[in-house]
Amino acid sequence: MCECRGRVLVADDEPVLREMMTMVLEDMGLDVVTAVDGRHCIELFREQAESIALAIIDVTMPGMDGLACLRQLRRMRPDVRVILSSGYSAGEIESAGAADGFLRKPYMPDALRQAVRALL
Repeated sequence: MCECRGRVLVADDEPVLREMMTMVLEDMGLDVVTAVDGRHCIELFREQAESIALAIIDVTMPGMDGLACLRQLRRMRPDVRVILSSGYSAGEIESAGAADGFLRKPYMPDALRQAVRALL
């Protein structure tokens, strides 16, 4: 369906969403690594920074929120592409403009595919 290649890091504290995103992204031909929160996302990124083509990060997570996570990822690798995800609109989220894309929850699999294709 898609000629997309690479590894995507998905960080979301909602298991059902992580599963849905993993299925959709794997169907697109992508390798998916999942994190349960912002700190876990940072750990995984540190270990695999060079192989991560894109990170999709939920803005509201326990421990470390998505915006703090985005800032950390950009410190480690300024060129990493990041899509933020939230139930709030992009305009309501301070620093959302620092991301390369935005998905407003709830979103359908087609919106996820479109956002990823736009960056990969």
